[in-house]
Amino acid sequence: MTATPLTEVASTTKCDEVSLMLMKLTQLERKTRKFNETAMKKLILGLAVLIFVFWCRIECSGRHRTSKTLSFQKMSLYSTNRFDRGQRKPRDEPDPEPEGKPENISGSKNLSNADVEKSWDLTDIPEVTSEKWPEPGPRWNEAYETWKWTWELHVYLFATVFFLMGLYAGYYVIANVYDGLQEKCLVVSLNIMVTFFGFTRAFVMFLDPYHQGNIIHNTAVMRVIWSLSGPCLSAADSLMILALIETANISIAPQKLQKPSVNAAIISFHFFLVITTDFVVGAYANAKVMLLFCQLFFVTWGCVLGTANLAVGYKLDKQFFGHTKPKKRGDVIYIYLIYASGAANFFLCGIILYSAFGVFGVYSDVRYVDAWPWWTLQTLSRLSESVACTLIFTVSAKRTRVKDHVIPNHRIPDVSVHHVESKRNSVESKTETMSLFTALREMALIQTMNELLLRSNAVSPMNTTTEARTESSGSC
Repeated sequence: MTATPLTEVASTTKCDEVSLMLMKLTQLERKTRKFNETAMKKLILGLAVLIFVFWCRIECSGRHRTSKTLSFQKMSLYSTNRFDRGQRKPRDEPDPEPEGKPENISGSKNLSNADVEKSWDLTDIPEVTSEKWPEPGPRWNEAYETWKWTWELHVYLFATVFFLMGLYAGYYVIANVYDGLQEKCLVVSLNIMVTFFGFTRAFVMFLDPYHQGNIIHNTAVMRVIWSLSGPCLSAADSLMILALIETANISIAPQKLQKPSVNAAIISFHFFLVITTDFVVGAYANAKVMLLFCQLFFVTWGCVLGTANLAVGYKLDKQFFGHTKPKKRGDVIYIYLIYASGAANFFLCGIILYSAFGVFGVYSDVRYVDAWPWWTLQTLSRLSESVACTLIFTVSAKRTRVKDHVIPNHRIPDVSVHHVESKRNSVESKTETMSLFTALREMALIQTMNELLLRSNAVSPMNTTTEARTESSGSC
C-alpha cells in the first residue's frame, strides 16, 4: 500500500479553505447587493411620497388663493354693476305712477337678466400668456372647471412615475460605476439617458405642467427642458439595441448603422435639432415648419428603432431560444418584452403623427381645442412614454438570458503558467475600477492557482521516487 503524501493532504486542505473563503465572499457580496437594492427602493418610495404630498399641498394652496382672487373679481364686477345703476330717490318722495309700460328697474343702463349673468361669467377674464406658441391648447380657466380632480391625477401621477424612473436608473448608474466600467459603456450610457428622461419630465410636470407659466415664468427654458426628454428616450432605445447586438454577436442591419459612432452622431443631431427648434420657434412663431420637421424626424427614427426591436427579437428567438423545446418561460417572456418595446415605439410615433397633422398640429386652423380631447391625447402620450421607457430598461437589465446562451457554462481553467500570468496582468490592470469583493475574489483565485502549481511541482518528484522504491522492493 502506498501512503498518501503529506503535501497532497496539505494542498487539499488549503484548497478547501480557499474555496470556503471564496464562497463566503460571494455570499457576502450578494447579501450586500441585496441590502443596498432594498434600501434604495425604500428610499426612492419614501422620497416619492414626500414629494407628492409636498406638491399636493402647494397646488391646493395655490388653487385656494386662485379661488379667492376669482371671488374678489366676482364681487368687484357685482359692485361695479350696482354702482352703475344710479341712485334711488328718497322714500318720502314716492315716484308717480307710471303710465303705460313700466321701465326696467336695473337703472339707466337698462341691464337685462342675461347681461347681469354675463357679468358673472369668468370666461371673459383674459388669460395671462407669456409667449405665443403655434400649437393650439385648451382654455385653461374653462378646462380646470371641466377636468376637476382628473387634472391633478394626470399631473402628479405621471410626475411621480417619471421621478421613480429617474431615481431607479440613477441608482444603477452609480452601481455600475462602483463595480467597474469594463464592457459596460453602452449600459451606463443607457441608464444615464433614462435618468435624464425621468428627471426632466418630472421636473416640468411638478413645477410648470405644460408650460402655463404659473410658477416658473420663463416658459422658453421649461419648454426646452421638456423637449429634451424625447431625444433621451430614442437614444436609450438605440443604445439598448446596440447592447443586445453586442451581447448576442448578431447582425440585423448594415455594419455602418450598427456602429456606436454612427448612432452617437444621430443622437447628437437629434438633441441639436430639438434645442434649436424650441428656441427659434419660441422667438419666431412663423418658423413653425421647424417644429413639424422635428416631429417627423422623431417619428422616422422611432419607426427605425421599432423595426430594429422586432428584428432583434426575431433573431434571438431563432438563433438562441429556438433550439430548446419546450422553451423556458423566462425566455419566452423576454422575447415578448422585446417585441412589446418595438410596438410601444410604433404606438408613440402614431400619437405624434396624429398630433402633428390633426387639430393639435402647428398648421391647425383653431387656436383653442376642447378640454377632454387635449387631456386624452396628453394622457396617452405620457402613458406610452412611460411604458416604452420601462420596457427599454427591463430588456436591457435582463440581458443575462442572452449571455447564458452565448457564453458557455463555467469551466475549470487550465492550470498553466501562461494562464496565471494573464490572469494576474488582467487583475492588475483592472484593480482601479474593480469593486472590493471582486478584487478579493480574483486575488484568492490567483493565490490558489499559484499554490496548486507549487504543490504539483513539489509533489511530482516525490511520487516518482516513492514509485521507484516500491518497484525495487517488489523485485527483490
